Amino acid sequence: MGGSTFEIAVISVMIAGFFITVIRRRSIDKCIKDYKNDLVTIVMPNGEEYTGYMDPEFTGIEITLLNPTNYKKTLLIYKKEIDVIPAIYRYHEMLSDEADLDRKKELKRTYHPNLLRRIVRKFGNFFKTFRDSFVELLNMVIGQVQSSLPEGNAMTSQKKQIDKVKNEALSATNTAFEPLLEKYIGHRVVVEYFKVKDEEEIIGVLKEYSSKFIEVVDAIYNGQKVDLILPRSKAVVRHLAENLADMLE
Repeated sequence: MGGSTFEIAVISVMIAGFFITVIRRRSIDKCIKDYKNDLVTIVMPNGEEYTGYMDPEFTGIEITLLNPTNYKKTLLIYKKEIDVIPAIYRYHEMLSDEADLDRKKELKRTYHPNLLRRIVRKFGNFFKTFRDSFVELLNMVIGQVQSSLPEGNAMTSQKKQIDKVKNEALSATNTAFEPLLEKYIGHRVVVEYFKVKDEEEIIGVLKEYSSKFIEVVDAIYNGQKVDLILPRSKAVVRHLAENLADMLE
């Protein structure tokens, strides 16, 4: 019986590890993914700012610095560090003509999504919700297998491996379908941005959201036209704004 339980545990961990690996390799935050290859300014937790071209991977972000020094050509931000980034800015005036044209096209599609885009988004939300539910179920099954393992040195090692897979399963579920935010996509909103000592209001178009970030575009911040990615730990979509398109003219 013990041998059979051990074999079930091994097979379960192998299957879970395969699915979680596939999910993790596709789990770049969708807000972060929107700025791939764009010239951005990243604010680090210590207040330092770095400007460069962003290349996100599932393990973190690489920034090719716009103004490198003799010994610093890039900036690497690892996955655990991304969660505590205070802000990512994409200043319009710093974009090339081609990048700005792409930004405007994407903004137009955000304001006025066609039928295909709406269908794809609804299907994507359904798939991501299903994916998170599947990982939660997988995590529960792994827990059941783990609790059924007998004590022993070999089993203790196996339990440690199962714990590792369970933790990876939890970290792989980073989507966040929220009906309240979903219907505000493409609309001008008021975002409350909580900084260290004060609170600011930012008005812009809600482009995207995830479990960790919100993406606001076509905004004015510190007197400049900018797109922003803000952590949800510091930023909240609070109001639907009036039509303030004239403020960007």
